[in-house]
Amino acid sequence: MGEGVEGGDASAGVSRPKDVWDSDGWSTRMSSLATQPLTESVRESYETFLVFYPTAGRFWRLYAESAVRSNEHDFAIQIYERGIAFAPTSIELWRAYISFAKKVFPSRDDLVALFERSLRAVGFDLSSNTVWVDYIDFLKSWEAQSPQEENTKRDQIRKVYQRAVRSPILNLDNLWREYEAFENQAINKELARGIIAENQPKYFEARAEFRARKNRREGLQLSMLAVPPRGNTKEEEQASLWRKYIDLERANSNALSPEELYLRVDYAYEQALAVLYRYPDMWIDAAQYQIDVDHKSKAESILDRARQALPYSCLVWLFSCNFLELVGKIGAARELYKTLLLLNTKQSSDGTINTVSNSSESIVKEGNSVSEPKPTSTKATAVTITDQQVLPVELLSPSDSHRSSSNRSLIYSFFMRFSRRNDGIESARKVFLQARNDPNIGWELFVTAAFMEHQLNKQTLVAENIFELGMKKFSTCIPFVLEYIQFLWNCNEEQKLRVFFDRILDTLPRNDVRLVAVWEKYVQFEQAYGDLEAVSNAMRRQAEALAPIPDGKKKSRSSAPKEDEKDLSVFLPSAVDAALSQCSLFGLQPVNEDEHAEILLRRSEVEGGVRSAPARVVGSSAQSKRDQKSAQKSGGADTVVQGPPEKLKLEEGLARMVAALPATVHGQPAPDLNLVIQLIRNTPALFIETPAGRKAAEEASAVGDRGRKGKRKSGEESDDDGEDNDEKDESGEKNENVKRMKTENENDDTTSRAWSARAEAPAIDVFRQRQALKHNKLR
Repeated sequence: MGEGVEGGDASAGVSRPKDVWDSDGWSTRMSSLATQPLTESVRESYETFLVFYPTAGRFWRLYAESAVRSNEHDFAIQIYERGIAFAPTSIELWRAYISFAKKVFPSRDDLVALFERSLRAVGFDLSSNTVWVDYIDFLKSWEAQSPQEENTKRDQIRKVYQRAVRSPILNLDNLWREYEAFENQAINKELARGIIAENQPKYFEARAEFRARKNRREGLQLSMLAVPPRGNTKEEEQASLWRKYIDLERANSNALSPEELYLRVDYAYEQALAVLYRYPDMWIDAAQYQIDVDHKSKAESILDRARQALPYSCLVWLFSCNFLELVGKIGAARELYKTLLLLNTKQSSDGTINTVSNSSESIVKEGNSVSEPKPTSTKATAVTITDQQVLPVELLSPSDSHRSSSNRSLIYSFFMRFSRRNDGIESARKVFLQARNDPNIGWELFVTAAFMEHQLNKQTLVAENIFELGMKKFSTCIPFVLEYIQFLWNCNEEQKLRVFFDRILDTLPRNDVRLVAVWEKYVQFEQAYGDLEAVSNAMRRQAEALAPIPDGKKKSRSSAPKEDEKDLSVFLPSAVDAALSQCSLFGLQPVNEDEHAEILLRRSEVEGGVRSAPARVVGSSAQSKRDQKSAQKSGGADTVVQGPPEKLKLEEGLARMVAALPATVHGQPAPDLNLVIQLIRNTPALFIETPAGRKAAEEASAVGDRGRKGKRKSGEESDDDGEDNDEKDESGEKNENVKRMKTENENDDTTSRAWSARAEAPAIDVFRQRQALKHNKLR
């Protein structure tokens, strides 16, 4: 790929931005080629850009116009055809193609066909009025050679006018007036009035629909380059607006007929996909809509395009496989699974199958089409688009999520289920045997195969053998171990479960918090199958296993590196929680509501201590002082923040309040107390300083002003003067008091923010609010 040097001769092409999804960088570079002839390097620059942004209609137009300037008319037609295939909603591209076609197309019928194609693609766009006008002007420019041709001409113009005035487009009023003038040119005026009256209601409906659609499209940027989801705020806002726009179109607020509604919604999806071309959820949504309205052939076409746009999106591919299976195309679905597996592999030098590497970066020039991935053999060193073009690695996705080995487990698992449904047990087992030799397969495949044998094939022994096979590779993988435990539990294999627990409990890594779930399963097992002594021993072993490891025993007790050790003792249940667990059954608990609230309070205090462990807040309690002294003796290993004692009281009060809520209200997890306290502390100290307080003060001031004006009108000016002077004096004194109180608050921020924990706080708060409000009334 020849790359031009930035700032050099534009005819030498342009350099690719470091970030291929830098749309602004691309736009700046490609715009410099707008007036250049089609040299080889310019052509390569356009081809490179359009691989990443195939829905950019403007740049397809510039590419084609560059070919026209070089008198390569046949190649220009190819570019236009490729462009409208990828950007069918680009009015700019359609108009440029039609303008060029008028010069090179040999017959009038070819041009009429091109106009009709353009209107089928963009005729519902609000800005398509220019295409309609161009079409009508083209039909009017035809010189009829006979009365019969003249009648044909008028019929064609009338039909196009009638279609145009029924479409919600810009400048619809001008088109309607032109149409009226056209009909009134007829000799039979009565017939003309009848035709106009027949079409007028449709014109009014189109006007109303235009206004509604214009409001729905508010904020949409139709010319944005299509980039993948990257967490960019502007891009995500646009994606949200597009989804909202489609939902409003589907709501059919204008009561369109089913046929018209389908055309509107279908076009809305096409417009959205031009901008959200790399968003898998939008493709899935568009395909599902076609399925819902029973347009399965259109759904299949959309999914074909989706796989072209997102060649490594497992979501799109697996959804396509499910759809093909649903409509009875079993063979096509099977080939799609195989193709998907090829897309996620490459042939290495030693002949083994590995996941796609990052090295396939080059993009080779391709002659006539930016076409799509059609791999034919596992011997390919990269996923090919054609025999000459290589799919750029950047199309995998910005986050590399589509190249993870977990995708291979997902694909093989779905392929195995598909084979079992359609080809039988033996075919599914062959898929599993093929997949288990893949070095990048995960534990999920073994669990899927085992449960398929157990639940569908009723082969419990085969399922157990598969789990044992997986244990050779995933013996320290806690999720896999938990699935194996659940399988043995479901099979009621008490003895095998006991042996398995003894086999794995001391071998699992301590650097994974999910180890707690394994020990909880063990305790539950003893509670279900063992006696009380066995339960007690299980809980003792759990406490010992999850307790902090003394420094002298770490090397001998755990094979995990010392720096990977985690203190899991914080996840141990308290004695009360353990007792409650042992004595409860199916939601039946041996405590009343108040007692349960107290237990929840104890639990929240423990969890709160865990959350604040990195930076403990020391209050006035004796325990906190001991912790502070201990931290000082240990050389400041723990960060100790000195805070006001009121914080602990406020936390305790909030915890008690949340814990005391009824069960129906307390169904959701309690909010983080530290966050609640921070919000409370950020609340202004005075009501007058809040927006509601300022509004109340303004309303009170307005009422006071109206009252004083009424007194003056009643002739009590002299009395009012005296009262005003008194009020001014009193207002001045109270104003000074308020200022002094505010100054005191600023100097003693801790005191002002701890009012909620002091007995005198409510009185001070109410007094200051009244003073401030009265001051505003008098002002």
